[in-house]
Amino acid sequence: MSEKTEQPTEKKLRDGRKEGQVVKSIEITSLFQLIALYLYFHFFTEKMILILIESITFTLQLVNKPFSYALTQLSHALIESLTSALLFLGAGVIVATVGSVFLQVGVVIASKAIGFKSEHINP
Repeated sequence: MSEKTEQPTEKKLRDGRKEGQVVKSIEITSLFQLIALYLYFHFFTEKMILILIESITFTLQLVNKPFSYALTQLSHALIESLTSALLFLGAGVIVATVGSVFLQVGVVIASKAIGFKSEHINP
């Protein structure tokens, strides 16, 4: 095969960008996600430990209660604890992912890149 020695023209670069063919690195996105995870655990570890201690204390308070009551209370407490603990984690990772893609590519609105193509379906 022959090697391509010519650089793409501005028109080809513009057309490729309109079609959603842009260069972005998965590694940079992963780096931003790892930084977001590190920051989350760095700043929220103490809060997560307090939530765990509160959960254990609450569980021990329900030892002699009726099973259905204890199960209901524990499930509500678990949902509340997980929601408060994972909300910031999910939001941080989403912001890091979107931010890293935005920094690499910029704003690209290419309906052709996300369009449905019926020829890709195996009959």
